Amino acid sequence: MIPLSPPLPAALLVRPGDRAMRMGMVGAASGRPMRDRGEVWLVWHAGGRAAGWAHLYRIDPRDGRTVHLERAVPGTDRAALQRWARDVLRVENAEDEALAA
Repeated sequence: MIPLSPPLPAALLVRPGDRAMRMGMVGAASGRPMRDRGEVWLVWHAGGRAAGWAHLYRIDPRDGRTVHLERAVPGTDRAALQRWARDVLRVENAEDEALAA
């Protein structure tokens, strides 16, 4: 097995130079159906076509290879995306652990 850094599922979302932060989970307490739940990641893209953008991704709990883009914003406004994730997605267990690719 090949070790990945950052660990899956973040490795599905980042390229060299990008940064990723696990926000938490959209779980049962959110009141959302199972298809709308999952692990939420905030990714700042440093290169490629997405350079200068921050994306909020949700990993489908039914299949970890399925990634949903929940929100995309220009720049690196982490606080605004965190607020949106908490208010709209109802993210639980928000974390501040940043990962670099």
